[in-house]
Amino acid sequence: YLLSDGGNIIIQVPQIDSFIATRRKEKWNMMGLDHVNYFSRKTITNLLSRHGFKVETIRSSIELKLLLMYTILPWINKLKKKKETTISSSERQAYYNKTTQKPMWMLKIMVLLHNMVYNTLSFLNIGEEMIVVARKEKS
Repeated sequence: YLLSDGGNIIIQVPQIDSFIATRRKEKWNMMGLDHVNYFSRKTITNLLSRHGFKVETIRSSIELKLLLMYTILPWINKLKKKKETTISSSERQAYYNKTTQKPMWMLKIMVLLHNMVYNTLSFLNIGEEMIVVARKEKS
């Protein structure tokens, strides 16, 4: 084994039983060919336990930029009755290029707001992924 007894492993995986996944079902953005397995809190805990790990914490995680680009902006476009509700790569890049040109004080406020929203959503278990911290138990 590469990890010593008492060592920690930190993983981030899509959370199949998340609030968003259960609402979006087959339209869930994390559902795709790049993920072979999907885990719930229970199944990831069972898997890690079978391999000698004790789960210390599981925290819901959401990438706000992905939520904005793949959920909120298409929803806004749909409300505006636009035909195209997906956001292209070039549109996403243009949005981020424009955002990074803001003054530093504005960027700091945006980061502060991002962190407040992220921590609130995580506390409420609203996320698409989960961050799992597990400790390798003594063999």
